[in-house]
Amino acid sequence: MSLNTKKSVCIRFGPRYQTPCCSLKSIKGDNILWVASCRYPGVWLKASRQFKIDLTHCKKSFFRAVNSLFSKVLRIANEETMLHLISTKCVPILLYGLYACPLNVADKRSLDFIQICLLMKLFNTSSTDVVNECRVMFNIQSVSSLIVCRRQKFLTKFMNIDNSVCSSVLDCARRDLNDLI
Repeated sequence: MSLNTKKSVCIRFGPRYQTPCCSLKSIKGDNILWVASCRYPGVWLKASRQFKIDLTHCKKSFFRAVNSLFSKVLRIANEETMLHLISTKCVPILLYGLYACPLNVADKRSLDFIQICLLMKLFNTSSTDVVNECRVMFNIQSVSSLIVCRRQKFLTKFMNIDNSVCSSVLDCARRDLNDLI
C-alpha cells in the first residue's frame, strides 16, 4: 500500500503530546509531518493531553453558512423562516461529528454562546432575556442539548451493530450512554 505523504500526518495524544518525536519516513523515504491539529473525516483533531477536537473550524463554517443565508434572505424572510433555514442548513454544519467526539463543559458552553449570539443578531437585541423568551416561543433547543440527543441516538445505534466489534468499545459506549440518561 502506498502512502501519500502530502495528505498523511501524525498527531499525538497523551501526557507526552508536547514531547518532540523522531521523524517518520514512508517506504519511499518521504517525511511524514507531526502536526498540532489535523482533519479527520470532517472533524478537526487537536494534539493534547486527552483526545480532543478543535471547534474553531466548525464554528467558522457555521458562521460562513449563516452569513450566506443572511445575505440572501434576511430582508425578505420572517424570523420563523430564518430559524427553520438555520436549523436545517447551518446547524448540521456546526454539529457534524460532534456527537461521536468527547466534549467538555467549556466546549458545550462555547457552542451554546454561538447560538445565543446568532439569536441576538436575528432578533436584533442584546438582551439574553429576550433571547431566552424567543427560544421558548420558537421551541429552540440549545446546541448542547442537541448534541446530547444526537449522542444518545449515535450510541444506541452503535450498541445495536454486529457483535464482532471489540467488547471493550461496546462497554465504553454503554457507560457513555448510561451517563447521558
